[in-house]
Formats: sequence, structure tokens, C-alpha cells
Amino acid sequence: MNPLISIIVPVYKVEPYLRKCVDSIIAQTYANLEIILVDDGSPDNCGKICDEYAERDERVRVVHKENGGLSDARNAALNIMQGEYVAFVDSDDWVLPNYIRDMYENLVKYKSDISLSGTVYVYENNKKKMVLAINNADGLYTQREAVENLFYQKGIYPSAYSKLYKAELFKNIRYPKGKWNEDSAITYKIFCMCERISFSRASNYCYLQRTGSIEHSGFSPKKMDAIDIMDEMLAWIGENKPEYKNAAICRFIGMNFRIYRELIKSKGGFSGEKKRIERNIKRYRSQVAFNKKAKLKVRIACLLSYFGLGLL
Repeated sequence: MNPLISIIVPVYKVEPYLRKCVDSIIAQTYANLEIILVDDGSPDNCGKICDEYAERDERVRVVHKENGGLSDARNAALNIMQGEYVAFVDSDDWVLPNYIRDMYENLVKYKSDISLSGTVYVYENNKKKMVLAINNADGLYTQREAVENLFYQKGIYPSAYSKLYKAELFKNIRYPKGKWNEDSAITYKIFCMCERISFSRASNYCYLQRTGSIEHSGFSPKKMDAIDIMDEMLAWIGENKPEYKNAAICRFIGMNFRIYRELIKSKGGFSGEKKRIERNIKRYRSQVAFNKKAKLKVRIACLLSYFGLGLL
């Protein structure tokens, strides 16, 4: 029998999307699943919907808990999961039937620690779709290739979804509670524990781009969590994996540029946040501007910043 794979789904205020999400997981061609639905104190009918699925399918387990946020919900499931492997699905997204099977077969084929899937960005009007495929063929990264591509944002992103992990990778690591951009806080650490990371040409994860989400709602002080996470990342890499520091600096400054663009478009003052990001950019821009591995737009932004950050 194929090994048990746990799929973790945090659930909060997604009643219009939840059934489509769970139905897509139940319909997976890889059948030996433990589906953990974490009702994170959702005030709507999500908890009842989760219980309905548990009654219909013995593979579904439901955790009801007080609201603690996305990370806390994932961690609650990580604490009880029984699978040899684990994958994550956000409750407003859905997956194609071979999502788990393709990643598992690739993981076995290449004897890897993590298997990656491509992602399809689906917009609410269904008129625009963008496929983020990793490559045109299945393949394998070394640790260095995977970590550098993650930091340089070349086909690999820090999201928890679109990945199948050996469960043992989470033995001593959890998502930071209450942080925005929490995926970025641990994905690089997990990659640094792996010798081999395989990838699939298939794009089986469908990521719904919802208007009004914090991801698409412009700047708020909460988004400074991402800068805190980037600070921690640089410190951790410097201490544990200094060979990746140049790549990590590119990721660091790219995130600072992203938040800064949102900040200067906002109507609030946020002078403290603005000064902090400006210091970060000025400190590291020279190291990124002439790093040929960095994304071209990040390098250009670094060069433009010498003429004034307002140009951004």
C-alpha cells in the first residue's frame, strides 16, 4: 500500500469556497490520505461543513479550535498528523486530481525530501489565468540550486502549498504564530535540511487571487511582519548557511522594495516604517545591483534607488 499522506487545510471564513476545496482533495487519484480540516474558530458555517465531510469520508479529521490565525491552525494539524508525508492546501484554493500523485511519484523517482508542483493563479472573474510552471520537464535540484532559486525567486516560491514534504522535516519546526507572510519564515530552513528537492512540470495547484485579501489590499503596518521575517532570515543564514548569504540578501531587498512600493502609495504617514525600509535598501543595494543572479527588476530598482527612492 502507498504510504499515508496528510493534507492540512486551515479553515477560517471561507464558506463560499470550502466545499470546492475539500471536494478536490477527496477526489485525488492518490487515495491513502489523512485530510485534516482545522476549523480555526470560524464564525460562519465552515465548522459544520467540516463535520459533514468527516461523517461522509473516514479519511477526514476535523479539529475545532479558538481562532489563532493561519500559522496556529497549521501547527495544530502538524502536532497530530500521522502521515509519512504532508502537504498543505489553503481553504479557498483547490487542486487538480493528480496533485498528490504527481508529487509523490516524483519524490520516489528522484529519492527527494520535498517534491514541488507548479501553480495556476486563478482570478475571481475567471477571465485571466497565469500558469507558474517550474520547468518544462520533471527534474531534481540539489540543495544549493533549490535554496538559491528560492531566494532569487526563480521558479520556486516560499508558499507552504504546492509542495509535498517528508513529515520528519517538521519534527522541530513550526510556523510563527500571528505573522503575515509566515511561509517565508520557515521554507528556507526546511530547504536547508534537504539534500534533494524534485520538481514536476505539472501545475496542479489552483491558487485563487481574491480581491480584498491582505495580499492584495495595499500597505498596512501588519505587512512589516515580512520585514521582521527577512531580518531573521538574514541572521539565520549568516549563522547557519553563510554560503547562501548573497542569495538571501537578494530575497531580503526584494521584499523591502515590495513593501516600500505599497507604503509610498498609502495615505498614512508610517514615517518609522518608511525610514526602516530605506535604511535596509541603502545598506544592501550595492550587493544586489551587480549580482547577475538576481532578478533584473530588483537590480534595476537598486540602481534607480541611488537617484532617489521616490522613483520607485
